Amino acid sequence: MSNIVDQLYFPTEHIAWAIDRGIIWSHSSLYWWYCGTVLWTISLLFSIAKCAWLLLKLQMKKKRTALSQDSGVANSDSLKQIAMEQFNVCLVLCGRCADFCCAVHWLPRGFLWSGRLSKFMVGLLGTISSSIGLYGRLCQLR
Repeated sequence: MSNIVDQLYFPTEHIAWAIDRGIIWSHSSLYWWYCGTVLWTISLLFSIAKCAWLLLKLQMKKKRTALSQDSGVANSDSLKQIAMEQFNVCLVLCGRCADFCCAVHWLPRGFLWSGRLSKFMVGLLGTISSSIGLYGRLCQLR
C-alpha cells in the first residue's frame, strides 16, 4: 500500500510544479500541492507503522534469542546484532516522525497542527530528519 501512495505522490508533485512553471495550464496548482502533501503524509504514516512493527518483531526476536538454551559467544553476538538493528530502525523512525511533523504543518489549516509551527521548528525538524538520513548513509558506506 505504501508503494502505491508513493507512486501517486510523485506525479502530483510534478503536475503542481509544471502548473507553477506554466508548462501545464490550470487555474491553480494549490489543489495538486495539497494532494501531494496529503499523499506524503500518508506515506510517512505507513513508514512509521512499518518501523513500529519492525521494532516489535525485533524485540520478540531479542527475547527469543536471550531465552534460547545455547549460551555463549554466538548468543551474545546475536543479541548485539539485534540491538544494532533496533538502533537503526529507531533512527529511521525518528527521522520519519520529524518528516511527519513537517508534512502535517504543510497540510491545509484546521488539520491537527497544520500551519502552527514556527519557521524555526520546521527548519529544526528538517535538519533532524536530514541529519539522521545522512548518518544512516554514512554508516552504510562503512
